[in-house]
Amino acid sequence: MGKQYSINDIEQLTGIKAHTIRIWEKRYDIVEPKRTPTNIRYYDESDMKRLLMISVLYQKGMRISEIAQLSDERIKELVLSFKVPHQAQTTTIEQLLIAVTDFNQNFIDEILVEQIIKNGIEQTYENLISPFLTKVRILWLTEVITTLHHDFAYNQVSRFLWQYLKVNPKQANKNCLIFAPTGSATEPHLIYITYLLTQRNIPALYFGQTAEAEEIVKNEKFRNCIFVSVFDRLHIDFYIELNKSNNKTILFCPDEISEITRKDNFIIVENFSGLLNHIR
Repeated sequence: MGKQYSINDIEQLTGIKAHTIRIWEKRYDIVEPKRTPTNIRYYDESDMKRLLMISVLYQKGMRISEIAQLSDERIKELVLSFKVPHQAQTTTIEQLLIAVTDFNQNFIDEILVEQIIKNGIEQTYENLISPFLTKVRILWLTEVITTLHHDFAYNQVSRFLWQYLKVNPKQANKNCLIFAPTGSATEPHLIYITYLLTQRNIPALYFGQTAEAEEIVKNEKFRNCIFVSVFDRLHIDFYIELNKSNNKTILFCPDEISEITRKDNFIIVENFSGLLNHIR
């Protein structure tokens, strides 16, 4: 049996209120929930994808009565045919989520390239990519999406950034060391931070992910570096070790702040402009 979704899962994923979904089911027969042997309602993955696509069309201004008359193939065709919208970024995030659930690399690239052409890389990353990754992380932590979908989303964004940004950190006089715990959901942020610094001629070494926080803290070559890391709650021990450093340490917390990050040795920032202000 595949993954089962509750109506609350669907609400969180699509942004459509559970009450509205129930009305649509009764009035327009847009989806028919399944039932467990104990008579508990649930949705399967095909239901989830259909409702996610319907939410995109609905938020773009189509009436639910019109959408209800469309076949699944036509709904998908319309969603995939949309260019980057002028509407709210939330709709674009939903389009990215559809691409993730379908493992559609090309659609992800099309959305991101058009957003960058329209708004520039920095606005696109900070207003679209970063919130999208936050939503993916939340949906994964709450088991609304699978680990496979989560990893696909983060890996595809990382791949896109490396290819599109062509980040090439300076190889000398590194005043910033950029790293995070192995296995953490931080790679896109590490790449983007490296890009921000090098674009502003701030020497930086992209170290990437490592399990050796203790070795970084002790290494003489990094004694005069500013440490820049990204917080991931699932790797608390790494930050406990990093907190022993005497280096100026900037901890980027895009999603949440844990008690472990509220230490004197950490400079806590919640956005990229704050990060740059502490490095300049």
